[in-house]
Amino acid sequence: MTTKLLSQFSRDMQQRGLSELTQEAYLRNVNKFVDFYGKELRKATSKDVNKYLYHLMSNRKLKQVSCNQHAAALKMFFSITLDKQWARDKIVFAKTPKKLPDVLSGSEVIKVLKHFDSIKHKTIALVCYGAGLRINEALHLKIKDIDSKRDVINVRQGKGQKDRQVPLSPRLLNSLRVYYKNERPQGEYLFPGNGKYRVLTKEAFSKALNKALNKVDIDKVVTAHVFRHSYATHLIEAGVDLRSVQVLMGHSSIQSTARYVHLTTARMQTISSPLELLGKPEGQILG
Repeated sequence: MTTKLLSQFSRDMQQRGLSELTQEAYLRNVNKFVDFYGKELRKATSKDVNKYLYHLMSNRKLKQVSCNQHAAALKMFFSITLDKQWARDKIVFAKTPKKLPDVLSGSEVIKVLKHFDSIKHKTIALVCYGAGLRINEALHLKIKDIDSKRDVINVRQGKGQKDRQVPLSPRLLNSLRVYYKNERPQGEYLFPGNGKYRVLTKEAFSKALNKALNKVDIDKVVTAHVFRHSYATHLIEAGVDLRSVQVLMGHSSIQSTARYVHLTTARMQTISSPLELLGKPEGQILG
């Protein structure tokens, strides 16, 4: 019975257009609940699900974001596959702290790029920073997605199963040409993996990135996504409007883009304190 329900869950996710990565994660998370619960799934209640989520946070020490990923998977499974009305309203999501992401300065980006051992890993980082791609989008680029005649990169089936185009700058195009000439990737993918993997894995890139970071003195938490954050922040600092940045980043909501305004040091430096508007020469305000 459980196997049939999980198969139906997979079909439900496919029907709703969830990405392959999301489907894999949701199925994995539901399987973990199955192991924890140990009973007939149709008998589970909201109390059982929330007890499990509390277990993940208190005993497994999972962070709020990770717990919410489990909650999202279980909410979809019980509300859609099992048609449980309570799942739509009573599965508890943890309140997550709203933290601003780390952003690299231009000089820090150069430092990191210089210390990659492999031209493939370096070029992937260049694509994430130079075009604002998510790491999964960069890794799944196909050779045909690089349109040098129109100076665009075609990002296919990004987050939310959406296609978009981003500008291909002359410097990034040159770097891609150098990489292609050196590596001659076989097959349709620009960054093929080894062995059974069609594309390079995120784990392999993260390992290469951490190796590069160990060689530089940067006191920030740097992941592949930080290159994307830096791209958006530097665009806004250069005066690009929020709506344009939203389109380039592939954000569904302008609110997701607006958070980068808080990270732009250039704009902060141009904002005057109200104290400067009081109309008296410096040093005489209190005199």
